[in-house]
Amino acid sequence: MKPSPKKETARIQIPAQAKDLPKATVRLQQTVPLTNPTSSIKPAISPVTVTQTGGGDSLSMPLCVGAFVFALIAFLIQLWIFLI
Repeated sequence: MKPSPKKETARIQIPAQAKDLPKATVRLQQTVPLTNPTSSIKPAISPVTVTQTGGGDSLSMPLCVGAFVFALIAFLIQLWIFLI
């Protein structure tokens, strides 16, 4: 019977800790107090009012219903193909 090969073990060396690490320092400085930003900013554009006309509504509802019916038919076809 042949002797089995010995397992090789790797030696991992842990680096020595650096003794002279610089300390992290934070400099705290006085900040400028915030003022109320809304008092100094004036809106350049005045609000715009929008009025609706009655002509646009006659076509939008049939288009919405048609898109819904088309989506419903497409969904049913996909479901039918999936179940077959």
